[in-house]
Amino acid sequence: MNLTIKFISTVNTIGSQESTVQRLTKLSAAAGKFNLTIGTSIKNALAKAKGNPNGQPKKSEINPSNTKVITKTIEDCSPEDATLIADFLFNYMDDKDNSQKYTEAKANFDTCKRNTLAEFGVDDYEKLTAEERRSYAAKMIARRAPFKYTEKSIHIKYGDNQTIYSRTHRMLGTSHWKSDFYETSVDLAKLREKFTVSFRQTNGSGNQSQ
Repeated sequence: MNLTIKFISTVNTIGSQESTVQRLTKLSAAAGKFNLTIGTSIKNALAKAKGNPNGQPKKSEINPSNTKVITKTIEDCSPEDATLIADFLFNYMDDKDNSQKYTEAKANFDTCKRNTLAEFGVDDYEKLTAEERRSYAAKMIARRAPFKYTEKSIHIKYGDNQTIYSRTHRMLGTSHWKSDFYETSVDLAKLREKFTVSFRQTNGSGNQSQ
């Protein structure tokens, strides 16, 4: 059977971004419906205010696709090899805690959020009005609290069996899986030397024998 491994990484954002500040305070229902119909959106042109006469984002500000999936398929993979490969990769993910830089950035964000909300006399973002949320977003951005992080995981499917998902871990910034991660990390020959795979015995009823 084939062993299919998917290395998945997604770049997410914690906190309000500049686009939140740029949103119009008021947009009529008709205008919103029209924009939705033709697939457009409208917001305040902060880029012009920053000295960009064309109002276009700089090349460095244009984000690529948020999610990257690298698929590795091992054809006619024996159950023994599938076990060695899957166990190695899943254990690798279990040993990976969130990166220290991510943890520090998250702690800083939580502190800024708590202090900023206190300035509005509330302890919950949901208690802010629409106008207060725009002001909140501007304050958080000014304090450089929002940040991007990459969430990485591994999904493995063997034949028609269900897909098994690894533990997920987070890293600060954009940190997609390297295209050759499998080739440079999995040494099947060494795994065969180091581990022995056996099959569980079952009785006639399909239950495992003790």
